[in-house]
Amino acid sequence: MTDKSPHFKGNKSNKNKIMMELLDLDWFEQIAAVLTYGAEKYEPDNWRAGIPEGEIVGALLRHITAYRKGEKIDPETGLDHRAQAACNIYFWMKLYPIPGFNYDEMWEQIEEIRKKKECRS
Repeated sequence: MTDKSPHFKGNKSNKNKIMMELLDLDWFEQIAAVLTYGAEKYEPDNWRAGIPEGEIVGALLRHITAYRKGEKIDPETGLDHRAQAACNIYFWMKLYPIPGFNYDEMWEQIEEIRKKKECRS
């Protein structure tokens, strides 16, 4: 996704920023398909009204278990169980953030880990 064209002369610092270009767009489409199914079954953004944490984790584990037992596609939705599990992780992280965890400082910590690895090389 990076364009190294000679037509671009400007500079932009992306240090300590999330590298969104590393995500595969197909993955986004699979998650969006799960969200679309849920929006049609319930209503758009219904999950944002809140779901008990245990129900989210239960659904996550059911999808993982079904996949591990060999059922790759959810018979109700026709979608990949892993996409459904990923969607449940998304709900879980959005609805139940870790108290006191500073997501901004996380990137600084990642950069420190990278520097330590470079020093070892």
